[in-house]
Amino acid sequence: MKMNKILAAMAATAISATAFAAMSISSASAADEIAKAYFIGSVGSASNWNEGDNSDVSVTSIDGDAQYQATWDFSEATNTGTGGDWFLAVVITPDDTSSNFTTDTYPDLKVTLDEVYVDGNLITGYDASNAVNTAYYEKTPGVTRIYVNSSWADGKTLLFDNQDVESQIKVVFTVSGLGVEGTSNVTTDTEDTTEGSTDSTTTTTTAGSSDDSSTTTTTAASGDSSTTTTTAKDSSKKDSKTTTKAADGTVASASTGDLGAGAAVTALAVAGVAAFVARKKD
Repeated sequence: MKMNKILAAMAATAISATAFAAMSISSASAADEIAKAYFIGSVGSASNWNEGDNSDVSVTSIDGDAQYQATWDFSEATNTGTGGDWFLAVVITPDDTSSNFTTDTYPDLKVTLDEVYVDGNLITGYDASNAVNTAYYEKTPGVTRIYVNSSWADGKTLLFDNQDVESQIKVVFTVSGLGVEGTSNVTTDTEDTTEGSTDSTTTTTTAGSSDDSSTTTTTAASGDSSTTTTTAKDSSKKDSKTTTKAADGTVASASTGDLGAGAAVTALAVAGVAAFVARKKD
């Protein structure tokens, strides 16, 4: 009876330690929101000028130095228009933590335009030298703007024009100089169809944040199966799997890294207890 109590206590301690570690990792990687980014302007008959005006316009949380994306989805095909007939920009507005999101509040702030996509197609060949304004003041608060088309303004920017849009416009940008690590929300979707097969696969790669890793999930079109692979951005870091076989022949496995490491600890502890009990019974 005394030995059973000791074994139960060992198992409980291992599980509690893993839960504590998981909570610590979660809280350590979570950052406070500093600002929000979303599209403003008009495309065809659709428009968005304030956060939440148009539910098809994403609102991206900015919580530190990282790469981010802002998207505008369209339920119907449209055309942007030409020149001054349309205006489009990504605005980054401060959260409650500061009065402005400009270089006046964050002297080291830098925002760079990385990529622009229309319906998943990368737009190239534009001049983005005047695309970013990190100290725009029209009314309170001061904001940062990333222009897609400001052809009516001084130092005009026009990344594309008279463009047919079927489903989405996406801008990818990098924020730095805030002094805290942020959480990227950038995703890249590619579709791969094998000739002679009715099934296709969709691969989604999500950039990691503080763990310097990316997660790639491949799902069959039929939904029958999926494979998830986590790869460290640093090529010297390789994902691994810990497999523990208990005395009764069952196998417990867990990938290493953050929560995977915690799960591995639990698997090892529980398997060890199971093996000890098996030996005692023998």
